[in-house]
Amino acid sequence: MPPRRYRIFRNLLGKWWWKRTQTALARSGIFIPDYRSQGEIFQINADGKVTTSYSFDWLRADMIVKLLERPLVTDIEIKKQWFERWPITWTVFAPGAFLPILVVFVVAVFVRSVMFQAFNIPAGSMKPSILVGDYTLISKFSYGYGAYSFPGGLGSTINGRIFGVSPERGDVVVFRLPKDVSTDYVRRVIGLPGDRIQMIDGLLHINGNPVKRERISDFIEDKDSGGARVKRWRETLSLSNGVSYETLDLVDNGFYDNTPVYQVPAGHYFMMGDNRDNSTDSRALSQVGYVPFENFIGKVQIIFFSIADGEPAWAIWSWPQSVRWNRLFRWVK
Repeated sequence: MPPRRYRIFRNLLGKWWWKRTQTALARSGIFIPDYRSQGEIFQINADGKVTTSYSFDWLRADMIVKLLERPLVTDIEIKKQWFERWPITWTVFAPGAFLPILVVFVVAVFVRSVMFQAFNIPAGSMKPSILVGDYTLISKFSYGYGAYSFPGGLGSTINGRIFGVSPERGDVVVFRLPKDVSTDYVRRVIGLPGDRIQMIDGLLHINGNPVKRERISDFIEDKDSGGARVKRWRETLSLSNGVSYETLDLVDNGFYDNTPVYQVPAGHYFMMGDNRDNSTDSRALSQVGYVPFENFIGKVQIIFFSIADGEPAWAIWSWPQSVRWNRLFRWVK
């Protein structure tokens, strides 16, 4: 009889489950090595006994077969008949061996699909609120679920929104570009359905009323961008419970500093970037235009990681110098 090898692994759930399995099998006369010595290779000799280089009891071949037949063992890599024909390394897993992996996988899929999603910001349209290199977390449940809420096109059959909750003026939102639904944009909600939006001399007007803004200290670009100083303002949307945020004004009399009146249609929203002179948004009707509510993915909640523009996030050896530590876990307003 040729030698055969068997390998027994402890339960991946940990010592408690392994001890439980070990005790249960011991009642049937089946010996399993201690938790600390799990994973040894057993050699079956010609007389059908299993021995190892360690000093613990042997296992008879018929007991191995019995072990494989017990409901306690849930996963066997090789069919049982191979046991009698070829020298094979068997891998036997105690009950629940795959349960932790399965639980982690299910939770990850649930969180990614239903609860939250991470987004990296590749452009500066939302400066100074969100910078290039910021990694943000969005809540997908904030506005309910639509056709673009789930990965892999799983929500493509949804018409409108499920559990839909209307966004508020001032929310920072990730949405699918109406002109190209394969592209994600992040912008701020400025106009609600039925609103009239206009820019006059760089000042935002909503329904004919100028939005309050005040000049604050200049925004200083990163050193990689030349360290330029940019005029910074604080806008307050009095129509939305005083939501306040910062905007940038790169140049006077910019292209979108004076616009016609935009009448936001029903079921749509008017989106703008905080970097007013460097943002392609709803003011560009041919490129973005009014955004349907169905295109919303979620609300930006927090910046959980931030790295300097142009630095790869995977280069952990450069993190002490490249990570913007003061931006980690910052709530987005």
